[in-house]
Amino acid sequence: MGRAGEGTVYEIQGEHNYAAKIYHIPTIERARKLTYMVDKKSDRLLRIAAWPIDTVHERPGGAVIGFLMPKVSHMDKIHDLYGVKSRLTKFPQANWKFLLHAADNLARLFSVMHEHGFILGDVNEGNVFVTPQATMMLLDCDSIQITTPQNQFLCEVGVEIYTPPELQGRSFRNITRTTDHDVFGLSILLFQLLFLGRHPFAGRHMGTGDMPIGKAISEYRFAYGNSAKTNLMLPPPASLPLSAVSPAIVKLFEQSFLRSNSTPSRPSPQIWAREIQILIQNLSVCSRHNGHQYWNGLSTCPWCSIEVAANILLFPIIPSTQPAFNNIDIDIIWKKINEIDAPMSLPPFPAITNKAVTPSVWAVQQRQQYSSGWSALTSVLGLNSIRSNARKRAANALNQANINRDSLQKRWQTEIANGNTSYRTKKQELEKKKNEYLGLNGLRSQKINQLENNRRKSQLHLFLDKFNIWHANISGIGPTRKSTLQSYGIETAADINENDILNVPGFGVSYTEKLLRWRRDHERKFVFNPTQSIAASEIAHVDGEILVSRRRLEQELQYGLGHLQQISQEINRIRRSMIEESEKNLLTLAQAEADLHFL
Repeated sequence: MGRAGEGTVYEIQGEHNYAAKIYHIPTIERARKLTYMVDKKSDRLLRIAAWPIDTVHERPGGAVIGFLMPKVSHMDKIHDLYGVKSRLTKFPQANWKFLLHAADNLARLFSVMHEHGFILGDVNEGNVFVTPQATMMLLDCDSIQITTPQNQFLCEVGVEIYTPPELQGRSFRNITRTTDHDVFGLSILLFQLLFLGRHPFAGRHMGTGDMPIGKAISEYRFAYGNSAKTNLMLPPPASLPLSAVSPAIVKLFEQSFLRSNSTPSRPSPQIWAREIQILIQNLSVCSRHNGHQYWNGLSTCPWCSIEVAANILLFPIIPSTQPAFNNIDIDIIWKKINEIDAPMSLPPFPAITNKAVTPSVWAVQQRQQYSSGWSALTSVLGLNSIRSNARKRAANALNQANINRDSLQKRWQTEIANGNTSYRTKKQELEKKKNEYLGLNGLRSQKINQLENNRRKSQLHLFLDKFNIWHANISGIGPTRKSTLQSYGIETAADINENDILNVPGFGVSYTEKLLRWRRDHERKFVFNPTQSIAASEIAHVDGEILVSRRRLEQELQYGLGHLQQISQEINRIRRSMIEESEKNLLTLAQAEADLHFL
């Protein structure tokens, strides 16, 4: 059934429920460990793990050479569930709620192991399998860390991208793992389930030098949430933001991945299971796509915007008697757009008129001072000085009013010439989007015709899409780099092109060429079948693209309706303010002239 470094797994003749693992090099230490594990088997363990149920001997009474375990069938690796493309193929009905149930079951698996006193040690995506019902099963149980009254059997292997910061770069040969170490790996897997394969430490480093996942883990550079910018990290494009899960789940991820001065223990599997259950009970269904489920604390569906940004369908439409998604009524929304009045017209710039304005109180007081006659403390010179200063002040006021009028007149002319530009531009943009929306059915037909005319290209894409990078043996492209590629939406040979790979952090010319060479190797095996009709999956892909475009245009038209209204209101506000300013200016001019004449 399979061969690994330590042994080979075989089917058993006449027995369909069990399999046997036979070691290449049996040892006394393995025999002791297996004997203890067989003795500790329980119904709870057998429900969540391919646990040893008996030892296998070379002959009756002879040395232990392996063990008997439940046969795992109709299951896939957890990677096939959280990978977007593999999930749509192997778990075609799985939505986000399904992924949450899988996450809950994964946390419970860890809880059962820890309750029995066992440490998984080598936590990774390769030894966790999932059923079509979202239940989990642990394989390679004989590698876990076990402590008995007489012995301690360490787990001497590990995968870098699931290893906690405190163990990064260290040999596992003499390290005793703890539940806290296990929970770090659990938290990584939970993040990958909830965030569709994104690794929490696979982001774009904004500092100098490369930041591979292992180094990012060792430096606590969590690429999501409020701490990301402080860590000089950005998540990959089109990623679900950390804020899209409940605040309690956010806190658990931060407690798992960020450095803490108080060094609290990472959240236990039981805590994870409890909060995931609460999140499951607080989900909303998108009103426009019934396959989209999200935390009800959000005001809008996050999956819609991600699908638009990535131009990919993330979740299937759930069969229902109701419409799978709700379209807007384009006639109604366009009627509302047309009902938004164009901004008010600005009249010609007002001319100066002779307003009947009496001198101001200030001017009257000034004149009274220099017209009050002689006194012992005044002189002709003093009276003249008061009058001169008063007239100078009035003249300055008149000059400033004329300057303000000139400035306002220039703004007035500019507003008449260009003030409606933003309104016209926005409405033209919305009209273009309306026409694009109305043309979607024609675009679908055009794309189907393109598939028909480019059957070789479409058959090649389908062929290459079968080869998942994660399962490939590519020199220098190990789990760390594969996880980085997946975090940037590159999963299969069909996703590989030079520009996209070069844009992934840590992938220069050398690694890009290795991936291109791997793609070309598979491409050479492709055989075009000219009689083969268009695959149903390709038509479904076109329909998915049209659906994404439809939702994008709906969002833009609905938002544009409000934006156009704001533009019109803002232009009107500016113009009313200018009219009011002109009236005040004319009054100021008239007052300044009246004061100057009076003085």
